Amino acid sequence: MNLRSFILAVLILTFSLLHNVAHAARNFTYAQSPATAAAIFNMGSVQTLSYQITNTNTGGNVGERIYEMRFVLPGTGTVFSSSTSAPTGWTRTAFSTVSVTFQATSWANTIAVGGAPVSFPLNFLMRSASADLSDSLKSIRASYTLSTTGNFNRTGRTTINTSNLWTLKSLAITSFQITDTLGTPITAIAAGSSFRLVMTIKNNTTASVSNIVSNPAPPTAFSVGVTQVLTSTVGSPLTLAAGASGTITFTYSTVATDSGTIYFTATASSGANITSALATSNTLAVGRFVASLKPAAPICLYAGANLTVTMDLTNGYPYNITNVTTNLTPVAGAPVTYISGPTPATIASITTTPPAAVTNVVGVYQVN
Repeated sequence: MNLRSFILAVLILTFSLLHNVAHAARNFTYAQSPATAAAIFNMGSVQTLSYQITNTNTGGNVGERIYEMRFVLPGTGTVFSSSTSAPTGWTRTAFSTVSVTFQATSWANTIAVGGAPVSFPLNFLMRSASADLSDSLKSIRASYTLSTTGNFNRTGRTTINTSNLWTLKSLAITSFQITDTLGTPITAIAAGSSFRLVMTIKNNTTASVSNIVSNPAPPTAFSVGVTQVLTSTVGSPLTLAAGASGTITFTYSTVATDSGTIYFTATASSGANITSALATSNTLAVGRFVASLKPAAPICLYAGANLTVTMDLTNGYPYNITNVTTNLTPVAGAPVTYISGPTPATIASITTTPPAAVTNVVGVYQVN
């Protein structure tokens, strides 16, 4: 080989080595669950977020596996809960309120390129502030090894800095319930009757908040066959001290020809930066012949006690309903034993007295 050929061969080899080095890298990816768009939480709440880690090393680092993961918070108020535990095949090796570290228990449980990712569930106590905010981990760090037995010898580390991974809301709609006009939760009414929509709001901020309203006001109605008319609003706007709750009540009427269902959605807000997550009410059926269950009283019963269940049958038609057969069958698996009823088992005629007539059907069960 002459000198020229030798130099050319050396240059080609050097370029090839540099090319491989440039494309070798330690990398990993993380996937948060729930994803950022859906990770909307109440201030002060306890939440679990999972981080699925995938080894994406390239080039000369492909054989290295992730044996250790560290998750760090920025120290701005949100903290890790001590209940945070390691996934199967890993152990928690270090913990503080702002940092938690996990290590694989064996080479078989490390995270390899092309292997199964590992999900790390982290428990958080979310911070409170004076207005809505975006919150996040500070960083996620992976450590790599080639050690297949014994103690892991670290070959390198990679850190990803993170931001804006979840949103914390100042207000919480803790209950969004349709009730009758006496405040009892219901799922059905006779057409022509009135009902209430009760929104209970909690202030999760660190200060008193005034001018809290439903947004929109009244809440958005999703109605099929129901002509609801708002007749009154009570409690709006609210002023709530830090940690306090209050209610806004909307009363609606229906018309005698209604037949269908209705539910509502809304947020609570005090300006643009003090808001709640979107809430959805239960669904109300509106019809001219309605069967609805009343909550049992007392609600708390010991084994062996009798439970009395009452069903109201409401006739909203302008004529009698005849030859009615009643049934009060518990759902499958309910921890009760039949005692008696339903009483009456058959009804010859349910009359109508404007706007409606109600017939009671009673069943008795024993709590197992």
